[in-house]
Amino acid sequence: MMQRKNLIQRKLARTLLVLTVLLALLTLTACGQPTASNTTAPAGTTAGSTQTTAPAGYAFIFKNTPLTIGAAAKPILDALGEPINFFESPSCAYQGMDRIYTYAGIEITTYTEGETDYVYSVAIIDDSVSTPEGIALGASADDVKAAYGSDFAESANQLMYRKGNTDLKFVFAEGDLVSIEYIQVTE
Repeated sequence: MMQRKNLIQRKLARTLLVLTVLLALLTLTACGQPTASNTTAPAGTTAGSTQTTAPAGYAFIFKNTPLTIGAAAKPILDALGEPINFFESPSCAYQGMDRIYTYAGIEITTYTEGETDYVYSVAIIDDSVSTPEGIALGASADDVKAAYGSDFAESANQLMYRKGNTDLKFVFAEGDLVSIEYIQVTE
């Protein structure tokens, strides 16, 4: 009985640790740089005078709107309509503002460069939305590897895939997928 109680306590502590790390990542995204669906979208955009056209990366369509990392945000946000929630703060990494737009199932983070906002990341925030490859929150690491292949970087509870200008990050807790995020490569 005592062993079972200790096992439950360890699992709870591990879950709380993962949730704390996820919260910290979201906080850093909001302060650091600007943060899905069912079909693949076109990629590659120009993002202002100091950026060049990026190679095609992971992208997808949400509510019939292509969401492309690094793309100008205004046409995307106009097509999606009013968000459920909106948050903005001065950027720690760019001149201007970082903005977070929350819609049913996703969260889009943008950053400002010059007079234009660009899509920095898209996070899938509930299991009503999946990647074009059919991965949704709750999937296993084996499901992700089967859908995306073996070309990934792995760290504690995380798989990271890179394609062009986009990192696709999968975070797991106790074997279940708890976070999916498409993030602009900034290196």
